Amino acid sequence: MTAGLELLGAVIEIDGLSWVYRTEPLGNAAQPDFWNLAATGVTGSTPEALLEAIHRIEDQLGRER
Repeated sequence: MTAGLELLGAVIEIDGLSWVYRTEPLGNAAQPDFWNLAATGVTGSTPEALLEAIHRIEDQLGRER
């Protein structure tokens, strides 16, 4: 999770974080639990560019869609 926040911090200026929530996977339950949080921040990116950057971060950290 820390790695994701560090990479996200290169894209947006993070100014707030929620609590961390652990949830069980739905559908394909043969995988580890998810660790989720929300971040707020400021960016000069368009919504489309921000989403692309987030997808690149997820890919870099091994997310399989």
